[in-house]
Amino acid sequence: MSSTRELGSRRRLHAGVWLAVVVVAISAAGAAESRPVKAYRDWATVRDGNVQRGRALFFATDRAACAACHTIDGKGGKAGPDLQAVGDALPRRDLITAILEPSATIAVGYGATIIETKSGESFYGVVKSSDAEAIKLMGADGKLISIPSAVIKEQRASPISLMPEGLHAALTVAEFTDLVEFLASLKQPMNSLSANRGMPDEITMLAKPAVLRPLIPEAMRFPHTVVRQPGDVRLGLTWMGAVPGSGGAFLVAHQSGKIWLLEKNADGYAKSLFADFSAEVFSQRGPNGLLGVAFHPQFRANRRYFLKYQIADGGGIATLIAERRAAADLRSDSGEAPRVLIEIPAVTQNHTGGCLAFGPDG
Repeated sequence: MSSTRELGSRRRLHAGVWLAVVVVAISAAGAAESRPVKAYRDWATVRDGNVQRGRALFFATDRAACAACHTIDGKGGKAGPDLQAVGDALPRRDLITAILEPSATIAVGYGATIIETKSGESFYGVVKSSDAEAIKLMGADGKLISIPSAVIKEQRASPISLMPEGLHAALTVAEFTDLVEFLASLKQPMNSLSANRGMPDEITMLAKPAVLRPLIPEAMRFPHTVVRQPGDVRLGLTWMGAVPGSGGAFLVAHQSGKIWLLEKNADGYAKSLFADFSAEVFSQRGPNGLLGVAFHPQFRANRRYFLKYQIADGGGIATLIAERRAAADLRSDSGEAPRVLIEIPAVTQNHTGGCLAFGPDG
């Protein structure tokens, strides 16, 4: 409770950004101690809630206060994403995690930004627009603030979601489950679903079910991250591709900047570290990190391959496309300095893309 107050005081945040949400978090601090997060997760995972009661909680300004930052009518425009069809987009377990761990996985385009002005003022919110004249931020209260570029001293991304930790503590475990049930019910109407990606109204059951076989055995699992505190982000595998002409070797890229060589042999699979670029790759927040790999069409002859990743660039983030060379045996990176082909400064911590590929024209 005290840390929340200190945060608001220390940053002198404008436009009452925390007003609506901090009131709820502070009033529920005692309840949070007696009901651990696990109790909410377990209850909502195995029980059904009541949609109508959940809807009332969604709009109640003195309880969940979700409507302060989210719309459910497809119009958007608030500090958080529109949730009109969130029940289609996220499975129930992800909806539960999104409420209990709001900073673990922040929706793309809704990462918070902190702006410090030359006069010492601080602004905190989501970037809605940016040009040479000004940056416009929206806080949790829905107010849009325009900050002239000429007065900005520093702009930096925040790993903390506008939705603070502990909002669930204002609810009982049953009420929390009602809220999850309401969010899970927010789906596209059937006529919209049928037009979405050509989905048919009815999907015919196959006479012979398809069999899914794992390509990589359980023993070859790659490391995953665990969220331990607010601001931590989940990182995972972002790309996998066959090494050209290898007949059984793959490169597997991890968001943190590591690349593994996965090889199939007579005994099964073996993996080794191909390269570790984590010291230069920025992956601390948002969908950033090592996101794309591509082999040159003549890779076996020139050993050239290409990476797409983010770096920390002063107070901001930049996207790089860099060319590197593999070692002569093609089993690791050569260690030679990269050749940077493109560097694109980012205004926000999101929308950085990821796919990198050569076309049929080479």
